Order: sequence, then C-alpha cells, then structure tokens
Amino acid sequence: MSEWERIKLIAIPKHLKDDAYSYIRNELTTKYGLSAKHREKYPVTRVDLNILIQHLYKGDTHDYVHERGRFQQAFGLSLFSSSGARAGAIVESSAYRDTNEALYYQHLSLNMRWDAGENVKYWVTISPEFLKGHRYDDETILPKNWIGEQKILGRNFVYWLMVCGIADKAFRGIQSLNELLAKKPPKGRDSWTLEWAEHAKNLPVLRMVTVSGPHSSRALTFSSLRHHYSALAERAHFRDPLRVHGIRAGTANAIDPKASEAARACFWNEEADYESHAMEQSMAHHRDTNSPCKMDAAAVAEIETDSEMLKIYQKIDELTRRIAGRPHENALLAAERAVWYNKAAKKRRAKKQEFIKTWWATSYDEYVAGNNFDERDTTNLFEIYRKYMPERDRLDKNLFTETPIHSDIGRQCLQDMLRLITSQERVAYYPGESPIDGKCPICQREMSRYVAC
Repeated sequence: MSEWERIKLIAIPKHLKDDAYSYIRNELTTKYGLSAKHREKYPVTRVDLNILIQHLYKGDTHDYVHERGRFQQAFGLSLFSSSGARAGAIVESSAYRDTNEALYYQHLSLNMRWDAGENVKYWVTISPEFLKGHRYDDETILPKNWIGEQKILGRNFVYWLMVCGIADKAFRGIQSLNELLAKKPPKGRDSWTLEWAEHAKNLPVLRMVTVSGPHSSRALTFSSLRHHYSALAERAHFRDPLRVHGIRAGTANAIDPKASEAARACFWNEEADYESHAMEQSMAHHRDTNSPCKMDAAAVAEIETDSEMLKIYQKIDELTRRIAGRPHENALLAAERAVWYNKAAKKRRAKKQEFIKTWWATSYDEYVAGNNFDERDTTNLFEIYRKYMPERDRLDKNLFTETPIHSDIGRQCLQDMLRLITSQERVAYYPGESPIDGKCPICQREMSRYVAC
C-alpha cells in the first residue's frame, strides 16, 4: 500500500487499510499458513540511548572510514530520541531503494528566541510527514514536531544540527560557527528562523560516507544505518540486538510511562520505584561489559580452518592469479572475487554471532560458579589513544555535561566536532601539532601520500 501511495501520491483512507489488514490477518494467514507471530519490539529507552551516545565519544575506538560516520550515528540517536521520527523516512528506506528519499535540510528549521533572561534559546522544527502514519498526509493539517534544547550538550539535537549545517555549508549567509553563534533575533522580533542555502534545501542531512567524507548527494540507506547501530550495540556490550524502530517505539512509550506503576504503589502508600522499572524495561538490563565483541583465538582458528572456508580461499587465490594485479582489465573476474570475499565475510559474521550467543547462554552458570571473567583485558584503548586526538579528548570530558551552547565549553565542543567531521587527514597528532604546508611536521612527508595509502 505504501508503494501505491507513493506512486499515485494519494493517501488511502484508514478504514480501507484496516479492512485490508483484517482480510490478510483473518483470511490469508490461515489459508497459506503464514506466521502470526509479532515482531519482537526491543524498545530502546533513554537509559540505552544515553549509554550508546556516550559510548561513541567516551571510549569507542572503532575506526570509521571517516569521522563523519561516527558523527552521523550520534546525530541519528539524538534525532530519533528527540522527535520519535520514523527511521525509514529519515534515511532511504529499503522499500524505496534508489529513490534518495530521506530527510533533507528543507524539512528542518532552526529557530531562536529571547527568553526571560534575555538569553538566546534554540529549537528545531521537523516536518510532520516524518511522524509515523503521516508520510503522505499532505492534505491534512498536522501539528509540527518541535525539538527543544537539552541541558546535556551531547543530547542536545540543536548542537548536532549546528555542526552538521556548518560542515555542509547549509546555512544561508552563514559560513562559520562564530557567525552562527553571533546571530540573534533581529531588533523588534521575539523570535527568528534561519534559512537554508539553495543548494542545501534538497540535500540529504545524513549521507553515505567515504574515506574523503560524506557523499555529495547520496542519502544514507537504512541497511547502512542498521548495520552501524547493531555494531555499536555490540561494542557497547548489549545482549539484545539494537532495532532502529525500537528507538522510536521507546520514545512513543515515554508519553505516560508511570501510570500503572503509580497505581500499584498506591496500595501500600509507597513511592513508586520508577528507576527499577525503567531499568527492567531497558536493553541495559541485559548489558554486560564482560561480553565479547569479537571471537577468541580458538574460535578464529576454527572458522579459518573450516573446510568450506579453505575452499573459498582457494577460489579467491585462483581468481587473484588470473586477475594478475589488473582488476580494471578483468572486471568480471574482480566481481566474481568480490562475491567470494562476501561469502567468507558472512561465514565469519555468522561464527562471531554464534560465539557471542554461546557466551551469553553460559555466562549465568559462570557467574553462579563465582567466575567473574577477571582474565579479560579491560584496558580501554581510548585512554592510550586520547593524547594523539586532542579533539576527542576534550569532547570526552565536556560533551556530556550540562553546558549551554553559547558557553566557552559549548563553543569549544562545536569547534572540536566540526574539525573532526571536516578533516581530510588520516593521521593523529600530538596536541598542538598539525600538518605544515601539507607535510608531516616530523618526517616532512607529503600528507597526500598517507591518504593515498
């Protein structure tokens, strides 16, 4: 139905949709023996979102192809949690493959106003079509979705939008963060809305990322978004899979989360234990920092010496010899080799998932037996790396504090994040060091040679 609505640009009335769904559920499901099991929801709560967004900038050592990739994960978490918007509309949905339909800058507006203390307050408005169930309701008047500021800078969507807009040069007449922060509502106005540059209005906010930065126009796909969030949840040691739709569901469920708990507590005239209930409902209830993020040496040896894997390697070696270092001249052979590489990667992924699942299945018995997994190396590599990455070091200390955007710390965080996502360098320097005339300050080697590698 969604595809028909998209092609015809007509919204099907709700009662007709209900009739169709009822026929499928009551007639076709029985006739063809279709599964009636509901999809597991795994709602993501504010507890989980806080862990995930902090993990990205407070210790995550994952090597993204470009820091814009890390930034977009945090941007998405902040947006989904603040607005309850549909993930399948924010990025290119699998149902609308190759359409480049996503959240464009024109669907957002950054607004400012004076508060009672004569300070500037910001809020963001997102088009109502990104709310669940309203994708094609152009003929109806819908309430706008307002996203206000948060006290914690790293959870403040206004912060992420400011950095993204400046990095993409999306603001009309504004080129730098200092110019943006200097803007105030004009004299005689209580509020003001910033406008987007013409080239940015139809530019997807979240885009596919390459080693040189975000793609010029290609919207981020849902499959890519799901992959990165699933990998992030694994690195943050969650047992349950992170479902992107669960973020929106968790936000929607937060409308009235206390009614039933409060009613139960009233019987004994006790204060309701909201914190325990929130923890039990969250993914963090089954989070264990002892859980493995990768296979151990024994599991790696087992999969690498598997007979099927050895055959795959033999096929890859044979194709590599036939390609003879000239993939452009042997495009068909190179494509065939890529297929075999994908098969090997899928087998490793399956083995890794099996290994982690087995660990979770046996962890309870290990804990009961008194084993606390002390043999695991708990060294946080970020503590070693941080001296080479002054921007990440400062963000680790300041990003998740209660800080206004216009404060010195807020301005520094904006500048650090902008440097990270716009930098073309692939080398980390000590604080105070940077390339000089395009050359490494230590060995005088051209930086372009590092990028080419």
